Amino acid sequence: MSNTEVCYLKDAEIAFASVSPNIRRKMIRLARAIGSPIDPTPHLRFAYTGGSLLLGEAGLLVMGTSLPHRLMAGHCEHVASRHGFDVIVLRSNAEVSSYDFYFHERRVWLTDYRWWEEHPGLAFAPCSGMQGPLVQAMPTGLRLLKAPGPVSGDHIALDNLAFAQAA
Repeated sequence: MSNTEVCYLKDAEIAFASVSPNIRRKMIRLARAIGSPIDPTPHLRFAYTGGSLLLGEAGLLVMGTSLPHRLMAGHCEHVASRHGFDVIVLRSNAEVSSYDFYFHERRVWLTDYRWWEEHPGLAFAPCSGMQGPLVQAMPTGLRLLKAPGPVSGDHIALDNLAFAQAA
């Protein structure tokens, strides 16, 4: 790995590690809702995971940011492939939260997802008007599900964290 790559990874890790308290709270609520044991300090064992939460039994790293996907995707891909984790990036601003999913074995991103209220489990659907599979988050990991037809925007939560209020 070149010095440039190391500097980039350290800069990206700092960006993830310095998320706002609001984003960190949302990350914790999401991790609790998934239901797998949470390691709040994976950076002590895994390089470049500062600021993230590890759900080891699920093989899942939860990261949070307010930055655009294009600025953080490379860092997430590197960490995922280096350590063998899938990644959920909770992307949040003052108005809405969205979720990006990286499946490390497939090397595939699914971006701009929202929590889907109509699914009985913890599932996410593409943003209204977009096509794609549902993503179900479970204590054992992420699973792709076929969407039962077009997902209506009426059933996609804008706040996205109502699922975690009871957790």
